[in-house]
Amino acid sequence: MKPSTLASPKVSVIMPARNAERFVAAAVHSILNQTFQDFEFIVINDGSTDGTSRILNSYTDPRLQLVEREEKGFAFSLNQAISLANGKYLARMDADDISEEDRLERQYSFMEANPETGILGGQAETIDEYGSLIGEMRKPTSWENISGYIEYVCPIIHPTYFVRSEVYHTLGGYRAMPPVEDYDLLLRAFHKGYKMRNLCQTVIKYRMRPSGMSQINPQRSLFLMAKLQRMHKLEREGKVGADEILSCLLNSRDETGFWFARVYRMRNHLLQRRKKRNGFQRYLSLMLVFVVSSLHYQIFMNTYKGYKSLRWNQ
Repeated sequence: MKPSTLASPKVSVIMPARNAERFVAAAVHSILNQTFQDFEFIVINDGSTDGTSRILNSYTDPRLQLVEREEKGFAFSLNQAISLANGKYLARMDADDISEEDRLERQYSFMEANPETGILGGQAETIDEYGSLIGEMRKPTSWENISGYIEYVCPIIHPTYFVRSEVYHTLGGYRAMPPVEDYDLLLRAFHKGYKMRNLCQTVIKYRMRPSGMSQINPQRSLFLMAKLQRMHKLEREGKVGADEILSCLLNSRDETGFWFARVYRMRNHLLQRRKKRNGFQRYLSLMLVFVVSSLHYQIFMNTYKGYKSLRWNQ
């Protein structure tokens, strides 16, 4: 590990990387060239077998601290980076995304001006494997709306997290339950009383990849999200403990079936088309989305929760 030259940076950027040679240079560049400069950049190379290590070792910027080791997983990498961080705030970054050049400056200024906020996120543009813009991800901005939205859908985009360090340490970091570690952490923070906000501005370009975990097995992702919501509700009621939640989620091994995949593709195609509609056509498109979603229970419930969350997404 390269030692840090910053004794007490204001911000620690933490980024796990595994087999990201196609994208990691753009991710690193977007952090090292931020308008806000008082940060350390902790990168965990999680046992990459491609050219990721060579690319990361080519940087000489003293703010970049590189840890290389065998593969231990996403949550372990995040927790290791958290344990090494010295900043007042910790900013998340993924090795295939791109941060806007003023991202850290905007988020730092907001957190300094709003000491009651524990976790801050932002909006995202979505890009494909080749960097072409394909859409956007919008999340609610106010605490009032987030506190209503979080019951149905994860309210903050994970690689946009900008977190007070004491929040991570109080919660004990991440629990290993891919791909819902981020939602689990936010639910725990919510139940601890930490307030959350999102900037209304775009702070990252979020890369949508076919090899992403939620893309490879969307059925398991939807199942785990619903199960996580239910288990956290039971935990609040004192009916289950944290160990039971972890055991339940880790023992879930559903694979995406043919019928689920077919209905899921149709539903998502209709949702994309609906964005281009207006007025009555938009209403009819929504009805069609629900009709198609009703062909699979998991997809219908996910669509229903997404629809209920719309009133909070302001």
